[in-house]
Amino acid sequence: MITITCLSFIVLYKEKGNESPSVAEVWAYVQYYLLRAFGTTVMLVLILALGIVCCIIPGIYFAPIFMLILTVMIMENGGGVYSFNRAFLLIKNNWGQVFGVLVVMMLLVLASIMLISIPIVIVVMGILFFTHVNHPQTQALSISISLYSIQFLYMLPIIAIALAYYSLNEIKDDNSLMQRIRMLGKNTEDADDLPLEEY
Repeated sequence: MITITCLSFIVLYKEKGNESPSVAEVWAYVQYYLLRAFGTTVMLVLILALGIVCCIIPGIYFAPIFMLILTVMIMENGGGVYSFNRAFLLIKNNWGQVFGVLVVMMLLVLASIMLISIPIVIVVMGILFFTHVNHPQTQALSISISLYSIQFLYMLPIIAIALAYYSLNEIKDDNSLMQRIRMLGKNTEDADDLPLEEY
């Protein structure tokens, strides 16, 4: 659900010309993609589990591709088969880049979770140690605080895979940015045809 919501927000933000969409607009997108994404996710989890059971390496290989499939589904409004094929096309020859981004983001999320959770655990253990009384409410409260405070971190890998999608899409389909970069400093007649940049 977090994945669909985050990607729907990104799509709407881009469609609206860099303006934040309303909650109702994002919710409408989430409702539209929910069943399609759920069915695709079930299929992908089964394939991933089979890949891990057969050998761990196929599971590791397919993980970045499978994360990209849901991104393609929402960004391009594609079906399951189209998104599957498109994700494989986009990630071809760039698997290491996407895998590296995901590994770095997962390590960042893990480190952030530890930085948030360790002080909470220390406070709870201090309360239990100094009062010598087991306070189930304190433990439940500390778990709730830590879970709610780290929930926003789950969006970081989703945002990273969305940025990787845009990067791969630029590499595979639309070379206009790369062409504009190559034209920097050159005086050509086509310079007037370039779109104005917004700063």
